[in-house]
Amino acid sequence: MAAAENELKFTPFSVYGSLAYGLSRTAEAPEYWPEPQNEPVPEAVPEQQTAEIPGIAEQPGERVHVRTKTRATLRVSPLAITGLALVGILLVLVLLSYVNLTKISDSSVSLRNEITTLEKENIKLRVQYESVFDLNAIEEYATANLGMIKADRSQIGYLDSGASDKAVILKKDEKSLAENVKGFFGSIAESLR
Repeated sequence: MAAAENELKFTPFSVYGSLAYGLSRTAEAPEYWPEPQNEPVPEAVPEQQTAEIPGIAEQPGERVHVRTKTRATLRVSPLAITGLALVGILLVLVLLSYVNLTKISDSSVSLRNEITTLEKENIKLRVQYESVFDLNAIEEYATANLGMIKADRSQIGYLDSGASDKAVILKKDEKSLAENVKGFFGSIAESLR
């Protein structure tokens, strides 16, 4: 059984377990992972594009890639500029709406304070109004200053009618349809004069 475990079989398109096999096992199946072929060394790069990199020694047949600094051109899309402008405009509008909301809430608070003040003043004025129209004071003024006297029992009389109350609805004279149409057009003609 130990010999079967050590013996590895490689078949095309077969995967055993994880797909993340280590590349350290390439020596076991060289037909699946061929060794990289040495590519021909490119011709010498002009001196202005090459630079020496400290700590890296060139070996014959080894390719060295050197990046030169180039100035990157940054192109901005007009759509991105338009979108950024719209976002800026919306932010300004939101800020202005918050300013308006603050103004309105401040005026609302001041109006509510004014309402409470006016309600208190209304209560005071009602109390004064009711105290002015005191019935006892009015009766005293009428008897003392105006010479009025209270009515005696002999001066008070009651009427009693034996008949019950009833109402009579009078009927209007009914006009014919022709008279109603004539009256309608006559009223229109009078309003146009």
